[in-house]
Amino acid sequence: MNQNVYSSEILPIMTMYPEGSKSRSLYAHHQSGSYASQGNVKEDEKLQASSINGLISHQTKTLTGRQRFNLHESVGEGTFGKVWSAQDNDLNRSVAIKGYKGPIEQARYSCLEEVKFVGELDHPAIPTVYDTGLTEEGVPYIVMKLLKGEPLSEIIKRLQAGDAETHLQYSFEKRMGLIIEVLRAIDSAHKQGILHRDIKPDNILVNPAGHIWLIDWGCAVKQADVLESSLLCGTPLYMPP
Repeated sequence: MNQNVYSSEILPIMTMYPEGSKSRSLYAHHQSGSYASQGNVKEDEKLQASSINGLISHQTKTLTGRQRFNLHESVGEGTFGKVWSAQDNDLNRSVAIKGYKGPIEQARYSCLEEVKFVGELDHPAIPTVYDTGLTEEGVPYIVMKLLKGEPLSEIIKRLQAGDAETHLQYSFEKRMGLIIEVLRAIDSAHKQGILHRDIKPDNILVNPAGHIWLIDWGCAVKQADVLESSLLCGTPLYMPP
């Protein structure tokens, strides 16, 4: 089975916009079908790709005296961010680094909103955020666990097509086991008062060991704040009525 490399936010769907702008916009994610709609966005400030290539030249003082991160290749890009696989030279491990697109103020806001929720969560099926920072150009980025696997949506497609190997690998009992893992991850987040709001097969990653990651927390919100939020975020096909 081909295994694609994903990070926790390969299909990013941020986002909430800062106060003070003037019009309403809808930003569609062309890959995942997810969207976030929020009032008060200047029409002329639709998110454009910022110079997040500054990550490649980002320098910090490190324990080893070397550049902290060596970027390898792009492993995903969405409307609001781009993700690279990278090597953390201080900790000697592979990581994923996500840089945010758009105006600097908006990019920083989106980054803070994302890490605010993911940083609180502690569950084996929820990817870990290791670090966050700014490039020399001021573009925010987060450093995450690098994940290997494929979306559950791809597995479902092969099952629906009658692929014999996939049916052998994913018996009915195995499929039920994956769903139970997803429910446990959701339950853990709910117990911490956090709602994912974009649960769908594209955001469930099955790793080579046959376990799941619940990815893409760009739509997450505190349960206590959900009724007060003016943000509509998620994938219409999977959103509750």
